[in-house]
Amino acid sequence: MAEKGVKRILGNIAYVCNNPVAGKMNRKAIDNRWTLLAYYNNPNPFSEPIEYRTRSRAMIRAMRIVDLKYDNDEYLDYVTQKRIFAKLNTKERKQIIDYIITKYNFIDYNAMIDLYGSFEKALIAIDSNAGAEYDQKDDCGDHSCYKTMISELFSFCNTTKINMDKLSESAKDYLKDLFLRNYSFKKRNIEKFLHLPCST
Repeated sequence: MAEKGVKRILGNIAYVCNNPVAGKMNRKAIDNRWTLLAYYNNPNPFSEPIEYRTRSRAMIRAMRIVDLKYDNDEYLDYVTQKRIFAKLNTKERKQIIDYIITKYNFIDYNAMIDLYGSFEKALIAIDSNAGAEYDQKDDCGDHSCYKTMISELFSFCNTTKINMDKLSESAKDYLKDLFLRNYSFKKRNIEKFLHLPCST
């Protein structure tokens, strides 16, 4: 592969992996679950290992659903996810997320190692920049505001099971006003979070 092509690939990897870092969600790319970096040689980086002999019935059922969908080359739609997470406790929810990600993981770690020389060198290279020297544009800014908005939303609705598109317009208006009054969040970020039309 030409040097220019390799550089572009490395730039894309750095950009994607550092999105949560640039957005101030995490200090390092590997600390974010959705970069998938932590899943290299580790099936449960964000949860305790599953004890197969002592699994609850709900966990056995959840894992069977995931296995069946995966074996049939099917994705996990929202209805299926609801069935998977039903009756799982907090610990089991973390475990099943890791189980799903490990099962469906599409990252070719060997190809990454070929590009960088080793996985450790890949992490060093990714941590060394946030992709700023490359061509990609990002208007998302500071993502850490979303953590606060999620917490406020859960508190307002008194639940963690929320469909944003079904939230009433009056509730969205109230939350928008709350975020604007009490925090220094960008209006655009608030509108994106609440699924509201972005004002100019």
